[in-house]
Amino acid sequence: MRLQQLNQGRWVDIAAVGMTPGGVACTDKKFPNSPAYKLKFTQTGTFIYRWFMATTSQYESATDTPFAVIVNKDTAPEPSSVDVDAAQAQAVISGKIADAAAVKLEAAAKAAAIAALKRTITCSKGKVLKKVTALNPVCPTGYKKLK
Repeated sequence: MRLQQLNQGRWVDIAAVGMTPGGVACTDKKFPNSPAYKLKFTQTGTFIYRWFMATTSQYESATDTPFAVIVNKDTAPEPSSVDVDAAQAQAVISGKIADAAAVKLEAAAKAAAIAALKRTITCSKGKVLKKVTALNPVCPTGYKKLK
């Protein structure tokens, strides 16, 4: 299992984490055991994290609900429940936006890979020329491939 941080709209792995049986740290029922990891902060602010489990031979990939961590200076009061709830809501929304962007990037990369594999041939039938573009282009019936 990996701990990921949302950084500039993308999930970034920050640690590989072992599992603790019977823990309750996860907010999602997809994880029967809870991971445990201690973070050290050098900055203040709100940080967004999630647990991620990659696809294995036994399981499909899974992600926990994103969660927010609010870090204040030692002298600052604890954040109110309203602040915590707002940060958590923002974490969920930001996580969904990042996931949608990742899916869109992956689809664009696949389309570009397929487009790079396509070839174009020129076919003729008398004075008529046709260009055919495909992964394995074939001239239409009655047309001959030009070299």
